[in-house]
Amino acid sequence: MDVFLSAPEQCFLLAIGYLSAVGGVPLTILAEGIQFLLGQSGCNTTTFLRLVAGFERLDGGEIRIGTDVIARTDLHVLAEQLHIGMIIQDKPIS
Repeated sequence: MDVFLSAPEQCFLLAIGYLSAVGGVPLTILAEGIQFLLGQSGCNTTTFLRLVAGFERLDGGEIRIGTDVIARTDLHVLAEQLHIGMIIQDKPIS
């Protein structure tokens, strides 16, 4: 099934205020083939994956898998209910 992130937002509270880690960037992940989400260190690719896998709560926006809404500000489906795998690369690609 396709995965749709509609204006997802994730913020973190720091000593100096809130930091927007994912600022409403829409993303569509198609079910066909293998998909990659690449980015340099610190650009929040892991945060995107953690949101889709159900490890983090959304502060705004919506995530759908197919037609099922799995996350929005008032809804959070737990990771163990989603049956989604996630692999994080250990070392940088050279």
